[in-house]
Amino acid sequence: MLRGQTSSTNYSPTWEKASAKEVKEQLEKHAVQAHLDTVLHIAMETLRVSGIILQPVVPDLADRLLTRLGIPKTERTYAHAQTPYTDRHRSLGKKIVLYRKVEAPS
Repeated sequence: MLRGQTSSTNYSPTWEKASAKEVKEQLEKHAVQAHLDTVLHIAMETLRVSGIILQPVVPDLADRLLTRLGIPKTERTYAHAQTPYTDRHRSLGKKIVLYRKVEAPS
């Protein structure tokens, strides 16, 4: 079985066409994407937890933030802030402005 798999892998057109440079570029591309995914996940999780914790202080702003992040109203308790959000398939809510930029008086 292993011998058959090895021979089919060795004669695969994909392996024949891929140069070392192309393989390296693909690996780098995947590494960059994984890093971006991690940074985005950390940012989203920070916003989610912050939104939950800030609900008593700024309820309207926290509600808009959590709605934009696609966090259901049933998952906005302090207990939810203490555990990571694991729904990888959630959709973001409607695009909104959380608060308007404050302009200095002229």
